[in-house]
Amino acid sequence: MDFGLPMVFGLFATLWGGAPADYDATPKQLLVAVYAPPVVVGKELAPEDIYSDRLQALFDGYFSNEQTLFAAAGNVEPPINLIPFDPLSLVIESGSIAISEPVVSGHQATATVSVTKNGGTSQLSLFLIEQAEGWRIDDIASFDAEGQPWLLSWILRYDPPMDG
Repeated sequence: MDFGLPMVFGLFATLWGGAPADYDATPKQLLVAVYAPPVVVGKELAPEDIYSDRLQALFDGYFSNEQTLFAAAGNVEPPINLIPFDPLSLVIESGSIAISEPVVSGHQATATVSVTKNGGTSQLSLFLIEQAEGWRIDDIASFDAEGQPWLLSWILRYDPPMDG
């Protein structure tokens, strides 16, 4: 599925038909909801609505390390809990998004998201798991030829946060 941003809003509204409570009933619905405007989903998705318990714990550990480094440097303003890039390529002002049909095996799934913006295309491989609450993203990998390949769980576990 490839679509330009002007068509995105109508597509998301059609897919949901006013039932945002089911945004995570399938891997595809979760991915479409992640890239949809909040007005279509019916709410702003929080990290716990998107990420698995395992990945959320890695985020929490990363941000805890960030707080510790920040305090050790003698800074008085608390840091903003952000990793130094946009792992889902959500900052899209113009361009297109293509979400592959997820391959589901039991309670796990994989899908590819291609984001074209500023003349370049980013390819993301998303790994999803089904939790009691619904489908969640358990990891994200990028193997772009132009950038450095990365795995989000590795960054959160082994790359130190910026030290203020």
